[in-house]
This record gives sequence, C-alpha cells and structure tokens, in this order.
Amino acid sequence: MGDFNRSWDVYEEAGIRVFGLSVDRLGETQRMVRELALGFPMLSELDAAGIAEKTGIYLAPKDPTFFQATGFVLKPDGTVSVAVYSTGAIGRLQPDMTLAHIKHAMSKKR
Repeated sequence: MGDFNRSWDVYEEAGIRVFGLSVDRLGETQRMVRELALGFPMLSELDAAGIAEKTGIYLAPKDPTFFQATGFVLKPDGTVSVAVYSTGAIGRLQPDMTLAHIKHAMSKKR
C-alpha cells in the first residue's frame, strides 16, 4: 500500500482510482489510514470468506483472518484486467508497472 500511496498523485493525474480492502473494523482501518497517511480510500469490515470466494484472495490462516496481499486492475466495466495474488512480500503489483499496464490498455481503446 505504501508504494501505491507514494504514487497517488500520478494515478490521480491519470484519472485512475486506487482503493484498498480490509476485513478490519472501521476504527482499526481508520487508524491504519492515519498511521500510513494513505491518500486513497479503504473499504473496511468486509466479509473475508465472501470476498475470497468471489475473487480468489488468499486468507491468512491466523485468527483474526485477514487478506494476504492481492492486487487487481479492473476494467471500466468492473471485470478484472490483471490480478496478482501473494502469500507474502514477493510478487505484488508495483505502481510503475501497473500504471504502464493501464496506460497501454487505455491507448488500445482510442
């Protein structure tokens, strides 16, 4: 999230929306947003099992349950253009490559 937060202005200028998902309670999510100074919105109190079933997000096998790092790029119609699932720190979407992917897809529509 930190990498995307540092790239927030580039995404905003390009008209691309970034948001995060969390199973945490609203207060915990708000605290994280403040502590990390996130510029993008975070959805909270999500149903972990339901989201995992619909998206394939890996769930941490610990209590409390939480989402492992997962990144999606959605097309304007809401379908997934690309998704990266990770059970650790390796293999996550990177802001520069994600932006290049989106700009390439947008250029093909013109």
